Amino acid sequence: FKNNKQLGDVCVAKQGMATSDNNTFVRAWTEIDSTKLGLNYQDRESAKKSNKKWFPYNKGGFYRKWYGNNDYVVNWENDGISIRNYEGSVVRNPDYYFKEGLTWTFIAINFGIRYVPVGFLFDVAGSTVFARKDLIKYIAGYLCSKIANNFMYLLNPTMNFQTSNVETLPIIFPSNDDTVMTIENLVNKNIEISKDDWDSFETSWDFKIHPLLRFSNFGKGLVDYKNINESEPITLDGFKIKCCFEKWKKYKQEQFNKLKANEEELNKLFIEIYGLQDEMTPDVADKDITISLADEKREIKSLLSYAVGCMLGRYSLDEEGLAFAGGTFDKFKYNKLEVDEDGILPILSDTWFEDDIIEELKRFLKASFGDICLSENMEYIADVLGRKSGESAESTIRNYFLKDFYKDHVQVYKKRPIYWMFTSGKEKAFNCLVYLHRYDKTTISRIRKDYLHEFQAKLDRAIAQAEDEGNVKLTSLYAKYKKELQDYDSKIKDFADAQIELDLDDGVKVNYAKFKGLLEAEKDIVGKEK
Repeated sequence: FKNNKQLGDVCVAKQGMATSDNNTFVRAWTEIDSTKLGLNYQDRESAKKSNKKWFPYNKGGFYRKWYGNNDYVVNWENDGISIRNYEGSVVRNPDYYFKEGLTWTFIAINFGIRYVPVGFLFDVAGSTVFARKDLIKYIAGYLCSKIANNFMYLLNPTMNFQTSNVETLPIIFPSNDDTVMTIENLVNKNIEISKDDWDSFETSWDFKIHPLLRFSNFGKGLVDYKNINESEPITLDGFKIKCCFEKWKKYKQEQFNKLKANEEELNKLFIEIYGLQDEMTPDVADKDITISLADEKREIKSLLSYAVGCMLGRYSLDEEGLAFAGGTFDKFKYNKLEVDEDGILPILSDTWFEDDIIEELKRFLKASFGDICLSENMEYIADVLGRKSGESAESTIRNYFLKDFYKDHVQVYKKRPIYWMFTSGKEKAFNCLVYLHRYDKTTISRIRKDYLHEFQAKLDRAIAQAEDEGNVKLTSLYAKYKKELQDYDSKIKDFADAQIELDLDDGVKVNYAKFKGLLEAEKDIVGKEK
């Protein structure tokens, strides 16, 4: 501290803006019309000329190193004119917006930074270090080391990591260029590993394809076992979800081990640079490695979520990344798996419709993993979900979609769901999923006419049949369904007649509230009435 430069001598740490009203100006990136999302803009001028509205926004988030926590966007249309004119807002350090940098979580147990490529704005909780391009990776390695973490605790033991604390850290540059190059190479590898981890989840805007498909024969361009070229290293295992998971699990463990070894090597190098061999060891605990290992149940649930995305058109098996999240919908982008025609996916107690969720899932599995292992894959999914004794695979998976899928979806998307579950009530007699970005003013009337009314007619016939067969149990259940459907129809009628329009810029919370009494998890998303 006494004899060396401070970090503030070679770079700057800046706090960002305070919008004064995040409900108005900040969104989860998944909520918005993706055609209005501006990624990778290098400066304010190019961002302004783009006519985009929403831009990446660093808000800190949970403790994570190297890369990630890229969840939010801010309304910076026309160089942020709306925020600038908003009473109480503070636009700090705008000249640093969109620049490459290093950010950290303001309140955390440990200190560590994440690399931020060009294109981001930031707030106070996402304060950012800016440095020359030839220094930024070396500084990133230093700020993710045990040395920097310990120094930060000396400067501020409160777990609130201030910009002034960061700028006060002592920085030493080794005279040996090979050491600097080694550190930069390790940092680049760590950022790459962490980014790969972040992008393996569908909540990343750089998500390409579900990770299990990366390790399937589909990932090699093949789903038909009969057409395997014997010269190609393709096996039956590539059609089995269980085998793909095992490959993914092995890959994730290897990535985890690489990152840990790299971090320990960086610690060793910086301990030598700072002459602290007698005071510190380079060891890193597993709990301090901030990428995920494979989790069987999580991966299977996320595969089902990806399947729903493919059914409803968010994703296409014909291309990587988002296929549709705003703009003009093109159904001809979906050849390997035909997209659901009306964007309404019924989830009922049995197969009452052709596009029933289980039938749609089978279509997805055939298109992505082939039909040769369809039965085995369905059994595996059911077992991972927690199949009860004597229960069929289809029943287990159906019950998951009926009871738990939406809870998981709301949690993964942090109470800003993009698939909305319309539900008739406690008995769950009628349920359907609608993809927010395919909603239009006719969606509710189509739900009512094409599904609810159709189901009511089918249910009446089923009740008559159950009565003829003397099936008291089924007759009683269907009678409960009938009453719930009648009540739901009386609720949904006014909404169908109203032809409600949505503005995606308003966000999920505001739009969800427009359908009071029709949707699952209203209190979680909209909040309790005051």
